[in-house]
Amino acid sequence: MANQQKKNTLRVNLFKKPRMKRDYRQYEMDALTNAYFRVTEENMPVKEAARLFNVPGTTLRQRVIGAVDLETARSGPSPLLPAEEEQRLVDYVTTLASVGYCYNRQRLCNLATDLAVELGLRDKEHHLSYQWYRNFIARWPTLAVKKPGTPAIARAKGTSQKNIDFYFEELKKILTLTNLKDKPQHIYIMEEKGIVDHQSPSKTDKKTKSGAVTSGTSHTVTVLGAGNALGTVIPPYFVFPGKHMRSGWLEGATPGVSGTVSKTGLSNDEVIRQYLETHFIKSIQRPDTSEPLLLLYDGHRSDINLGIIKWAKEQNIILFFLPSFISHKLKPHNQGCFGPFQKVYDNLSEKLMKKKSNSSIPKHSTCELGCKAYSKSMSAANLRSLFLKCGIYPFNPAAVDITSFIPATSDCDPAETSSDQEEDTTSTHQTEAVEYQAGGKKAKIITEENVVQGMKDHLDDMSS
Repeated sequence: MANQQKKNTLRVNLFKKPRMKRDYRQYEMDALTNAYFRVTEENMPVKEAARLFNVPGTTLRQRVIGAVDLETARSGPSPLLPAEEEQRLVDYVTTLASVGYCYNRQRLCNLATDLAVELGLRDKEHHLSYQWYRNFIARWPTLAVKKPGTPAIARAKGTSQKNIDFYFEELKKILTLTNLKDKPQHIYIMEEKGIVDHQSPSKTDKKTKSGAVTSGTSHTVTVLGAGNALGTVIPPYFVFPGKHMRSGWLEGATPGVSGTVSKTGLSNDEVIRQYLETHFIKSIQRPDTSEPLLLLYDGHRSDINLGIIKWAKEQNIILFFLPSFISHKLKPHNQGCFGPFQKVYDNLSEKLMKKKSNSSIPKHSTCELGCKAYSKSMSAANLRSLFLKCGIYPFNPAAVDITSFIPATSDCDPAETSSDQEEDTTSTHQTEAVEYQAGGKKAKIITEENVVQGMKDHLDDMSS
């Protein structure tokens, strides 16, 4: 009996007509939009509008009652972020990419997660996955995923006179628009520096064979600092590694110092926002938010997300990031403030370990040593001098040393240049370099021709 039923089923399946695959969405989005407005504005019945514009009645009804957004062009659940928030995210990433700050998949997912948490659409424990990233890229095909180039080549090409001119043009527009050219007390720069307690030993005499005192274990503590062009220094802000902040970690701190914790001791978007809201905003010289304030920062080191940008707009703070691959030439702190900070800290920690015969720096001593190093490196005179050298205040693009951009004067790619063009370019660059004078001295240049001729002369001497 069972075999007979199986044979009958087989016969039915053999003679059953195959289902034809129907094309997906056999209507235009413009027709659906027109039908939607006929129903909502002219009170046309849904069935009549669906028949008139040849769109599915169920699809039209879902948009009329608000169950599905009108702009939804495909089936399935709606995107997590609204269309206008995704547009903000795309604009932000595109703007940063135009000046050299590119986002990989993980950083883009983290940025979108922070935005979703800011909007109350997700909690911090559930990050957006790569599946969201693939769907996001499908909705915004203009965002391309490319492998970044070699940092050394990008830095050499980025450090060009053309890019520096563009940076100063944008900075001039901001200063003129906000009327801050003559207000140095409202021009700030923010920077961060990591303190690594496993410091290098100080230099000793060549004949000395004894080892220097160094710490056996190490931990990283990040110091956030800022100051304005008038010379006002904001107290440091420490980021310790850990889960809970302990009061003993701020022992020996100077007045106004505060801190927080992160998992690794490094700064992130949450730390940056906490620093700006609870520490930076209390220390700036501004009576109220009616007067704008310019804050320069390095886009590579500081994690600025869309939530921070929204908060900055509410506080009338203009965030101006330094261009990628040339921030090392334009960033004041690395030249004379945060540059010697680690060296001063290492000297102080080495003296402390020798004095107390310790093999490492305890975490509760980091703040005291860091405050001493911060006060020595971040002085008012240093801040005023560095804003002057970098042409920020007084505004002077000519203050930046032109000799820093000589390696990037050529815009062509060496890999795409023929051998004949290379010879012409080499000779031209040789003439320009010999004629160029820096500080009253002519610059020397070594070309391939000099090297090859020297090798030939050396071989001839050996053969003779």
